[in-house]
Amino acid sequence: MTGRALPAIVTLVLAWFAAGFASAAYALHPKPFIHGPTDLGSTPAVIPIGGLNGFSHILPVDHAMIAYPDPANGGMDEFLVYAMGDGELVMVLRETSDDIPDPDYELYVRHSFHLTSQYAHMYSVTPGLQAYLDSVPGAWIEFGDTAFLFPGQLGASEPLTITAGEVLGTTKSYGHAWDVGVIDSRQRSGRFANPERYPDLELLEILGVELEHPPFRGSRTLNAACFLDYMPEPLRQQWAALLASVPPACGRAGWDLPLRLRGAWFNPDIDAAPPEALFELEQAAVSIVPWNLAPDTHVNIAIGHGSDFSAFDPDDNLDSIHEDFVVAIDPDPAAVVNPDPASVSFQTGTVCYDLRFDVGGMVGYHALFLRLQPPAGLDWLLQLLLGQNPQQLDMQLVSDNFVSPACETLMLSPPENYPVSYIR
Repeated sequence: MTGRALPAIVTLVLAWFAAGFASAAYALHPKPFIHGPTDLGSTPAVIPIGGLNGFSHILPVDHAMIAYPDPANGGMDEFLVYAMGDGELVMVLRETSDDIPDPDYELYVRHSFHLTSQYAHMYSVTPGLQAYLDSVPGAWIEFGDTAFLFPGQLGASEPLTITAGEVLGTTKSYGHAWDVGVIDSRQRSGRFANPERYPDLELLEILGVELEHPPFRGSRTLNAACFLDYMPEPLRQQWAALLASVPPACGRAGWDLPLRLRGAWFNPDIDAAPPEALFELEQAAVSIVPWNLAPDTHVNIAIGHGSDFSAFDPDDNLDSIHEDFVVAIDPDPAAVVNPDPASVSFQTGTVCYDLRFDVGGMVGYHALFLRLQPPAGLDWLLQLLLGQNPQQLDMQLVSDNFVSPACETLMLSPPENYPVSYIR
């Protein structure tokens, strides 16, 4: 380590401790979220962490979602958004779109050294907060339609103090739901076979943004948490009653299971690509995970598309795979048609999932063949001894637009060749 590098590291560590001490007052309460993110009557359901949508969320989402009572009605309905706990504003994203007349804000409130909350798809902020955001226009860092603000650094004003129950702004019903996330660096959101697959603030470095210190500790995905778990009773129970899953649960972002099919898989070509390719990580992925609304009985499958790293649909013209597929699993541990992915191992051999699609009223099925296998050779055995999880997933998508589920018949003569192989 060079002599010049040491002072920089010391400065970063001191900045982190300063952030921790500055927010220590916000961490005294063991359940710091003493207010709901909106009024209880403003939503029919809380959608758990871990959902897919087959379009922008090929990997399980790392936040809960608050459903609108009358979704996707052009933003006709507007609901207040509240800060759940005391804290300070440490990061703001602002996106603009030709499809929506309002800017889309995403606010991050740090409550303690370890804990940060996130509020996304806010389409207005309070006048006081707007004045704060406008106070140093040159501090916004813009990349196309997205802009970032980091209070307390890069020329921005000092972080704004936020009080539990304070109105932050509003959300509008342009879509089906808005987002409430939590980052808790003390815990993992499930299991990730390869945590390095999930960059977060590191993406800013690729864009050339050099922060003086991270605005929050942890990763939005690896350390995703559920806001209900930080609420005292009876507030927690009031919000838990809105959980949309069966059984009621908050979900998680990581579903990887060692030596099993379940979890997220990636095109290995992205590993040899320039760092900028990480912005296409979702397109380079395939997820085979429990459905966040019924994790015990259904599997959710999403296939990345629209990128050179998308093995099945790089040109983004196969509309029938641009959705998340929900499949009722066969609970038989020996099943090979629509099996529980947690039961599928190297020894299982080929399995097949019937993927039902509905494109403009045209309903049909794809057959997705999958075969899990370890890389060959002693290197694999050595990696297992070291506790690593090397795996290879061979895939073939039969897209003949079957009018009914076809896996049962097709498995009588499963394919021998698999044109696609993904890895953990």
